[in-house]
Amino acid sequence: MTTITLDYPLTSLPGLPVQEGQRFQGYIRGGKLHVTIPATASEATLSGDKRLAAERFVSKWAGKGKLLPQNEMEADPRLAHLTVKHLR
Repeated sequence: MTTITLDYPLTSLPGLPVQEGQRFQGYIRGGKLHVTIPATASEATLSGDKRLAAERFVSKWAGKGKLLPQNEMEADPRLAHLTVKHLR
């Protein structure tokens, strides 16, 4: 199997929580490269601001959505499935 190695300076990816020698996983979907980097416990606590923002968003918008009329939901099987799965 032939492999290709690409090197990118970490300075071109600011804010990426990585350490020397750390491994990661990646895949290509939708024309984009998706990289998953495992967070250590200390890095997870650094995301407290994001967690707080998510909690504020959920508390502000929880229960505020309105269902579409039944005939519109039935017109799109995927929409009907998602409505049952997530909203009821």
